[in-house]
Amino acid sequence: MTHKEKINYLRVATTLAGYNFEGKDLDLILELHSLVLRNGGDASLFDVIKTKSDINDKYEERKPIILKQTLEFEVYPKDLGEHNWEDAKKVCEDLGDGWRLPTREELHLMWLNIESIVGFVASAYWSYSEYGKRYAWGQNFYNGAQSSSLKNATFYVRAVRDIVL
Repeated sequence: MTHKEKINYLRVATTLAGYNFEGKDLDLILELHSLVLRNGGDASLFDVIKTKSDINDKYEERKPIILKQTLEFEVYPKDLGEHNWEDAKKVCEDLGDGWRLPTREELHLMWLNIESIVGFVASAYWSYSEYGKRYAWGQNFYNGAQSSSLKNATFYVRAVRDIVL
């Protein structure tokens, strides 16, 4: 069966079943239809539709995901003003004692725990994480979005440092 025939088959199956197969595995759908034909001999498209629960099982089954990541760091008690990215790195380092610009992940964790960290403004903050030569990642503390921006843009700065045990 050609790719065009598979797509047409998918459209017919979607229309007749009232079930959206778009984005589903065409080969799985066709395999199920072939199975019905082999087992029943004179199967129709409606026989395939009976197996849509098998298709759902493949795509809707969710397995638990285990995330094991521990980020432990200290957050400086106040903002260090607004700076471009290069200056942001420097004002953090100028604090001494291991203070630095946070990584993208650390900044996001700070956003997730914003209730327990005082002094953030509803604006964008720089992270240390770069996105190519001319861009770096920032975290918006108004809506939680992360985006890359030109390094010469001006964002707020909050320093962090590693916890030494």
